[in-house]
Amino acid sequence: MVRRESLIQGRWRIVETELWDQEALDIVIPAYVRFDRQGLGEMQLIAIGASIDYRVETRDGAAIVEFSWSGFDEMDATSGRAWARIDGDTMRGKLFIHQGDESTFVARRERGVRRVSATKASRAPGGAAVRGSRGRPRRGGLRNGGPGTGQAAHDVPEDWPPVTDDRESRGQARVEVYQFRIALLELTPPVWRTIQVPGSYSFWDLHVAIQDSMGWLDYHLHRFRMTRPGTDAVVQIGIPDEDAFEGDEPILPGWDLPVARYFTHPGAAARYEYDFGDGWEHEVTLEAIVPHEKGKRYPRCLAGERACPPEDCGGVGGYEDLMAVMRDPAHEEYESTLRWLGGRFDPERFNAKKVKFDNPGKRWDLAFGKTVQRRRRGGRRSTRGNDGP
Repeated sequence: MVRRESLIQGRWRIVETELWDQEALDIVIPAYVRFDRQGLGEMQLIAIGASIDYRVETRDGAAIVEFSWSGFDEMDATSGRAWARIDGDTMRGKLFIHQGDESTFVARRERGVRRVSATKASRAPGGAAVRGSRGRPRRGGLRNGGPGTGQAAHDVPEDWPPVTDDRESRGQARVEVYQFRIALLELTPPVWRTIQVPGSYSFWDLHVAIQDSMGWLDYHLHRFRMTRPGTDAVVQIGIPDEDAFEGDEPILPGWDLPVARYFTHPGAAARYEYDFGDGWEHEVTLEAIVPHEKGKRYPRCLAGERACPPEDCGGVGGYEDLMAVMRDPAHEEYESTLRWLGGRFDPERFNAKKVKFDNPGKRWDLAFGKTVQRRRRGGRRSTRGNDGP
């Protein structure tokens, strides 16, 4: 399958659906989908204003675009996914609102149209109050050398990550290994992993290790939520949102914060959310702090069970519906669902020995397009990847 994003870049006017007439489609502004260069874009549909991430592939000689979206319908959060076949300046496909309606649609490319942001339009009188989500990773994913995110370079500090001046605690973390259990919530039977990571890891590094061990592809945003040690205050850690509304709880930059500062003892736990549209929640629990074993490479996966769900399947409810279809080969959606899954999917399949961990520094470089360096007293050095002996 060949990526052909240049085929669809620009704005496409939604001109026809089976569910809504043109008057409904254009109630705020004329309905459209806009595809930008970095696998990102936005959509306005009735009162829905949303950001999207997308990919374009060639299947059986035809160009197909798939995208997921998340935003607000008036004041209610909403999300979904869509696909379409591209034929010149026309695309035809189907759009799904998670836990809601679905409809076929036709869109036509607009040329020479003044850009109108769905976010700005939806904040206009009578429109939805839309919160933008800049920096959503593109559909191509970041694992194993995939394309980067659309995160703006100025969102990122020049030096990654700042390092504490507490040399004693830093040295202690260097010789310690943190063992975590990661459990995907609300699924039965459970999907879980046990991993060990260097005690010197930041939350960004831990995010990368969680993605790789679970089998996610790092398509979407993430955040950790946990209690600040010694207080009752809950903090959010991840990629800061420059478009946050005044009064929104800030998201602290994960590259600035060492995990050892927050996971201070076995039993300490955090919630890790991945993909704010599908809303995959994980419980991340520190099981043990153990000595670094000579000759061992970290991070490493010790154990786990079952495959994580496919990306963009609609969260827990969507995954349960998908599995119900796959258990019934006579189901009318079985063949199309199997194709969407790439021809196969075994929910029981997992082998801890086959888990491969990316270098978190290289993942950063892919995501933000910057050379990753770490400032130390007396100079600079490149970020290390897997923590060898």
